[in-house]
Amino acid sequence: MKELLEKLGKSVKTTYKEVTEQTQITVDQTKARAELTALKNDLKKLYQKLGECYYEFECFHTEFDSNLLIEDIIKTKHKISTIEEEIQQSVQTQKGNFAHYKDDIMSTWQTEEAEQDVEVKHIKLYKFCGECNAGNPPQNTECSTCGAKIG
Repeated sequence: MKELLEKLGKSVKTTYKEVTEQTQITVDQTKARAELTALKNDLKKLYQKLGECYYEFECFHTEFDSNLLIEDIIKTKHKISTIEEEIQQSVQTQKGNFAHYKDDIMSTWQTEEAEQDVEVKHIKLYKFCGECNAGNPPQNTECSTCGAKIG
């Protein structure tokens, strides 16, 4: 019983830590996405301004400095690209962290005894079918009720 409580305590601590980390990553991603949206709106305004200036130049021969606008467009596009890469890396890291957490939790609860013994204290362990939710003996690879593959 003591071992079970220790495992449960470890799982709770690990889960709390993981949830906290995942939440912070999600908050950071949300902030980055909001910044990305703002930059894309700025880029649209810069393109619009460039078009308006060019129109006035063609129609009214009004001079404008296209180099400044183009420079701002290039800087904004670079910022957008950088933030998109950061978000993509963050998402990939988050997926990897979650997979590691899942493996860690699974290893906490898996024991050689549980893998070797089909019965633990007169309680049969079953694999449950994802299709019909029927319990199946652990050696089954297909559901005995509906025939779906089970892992």
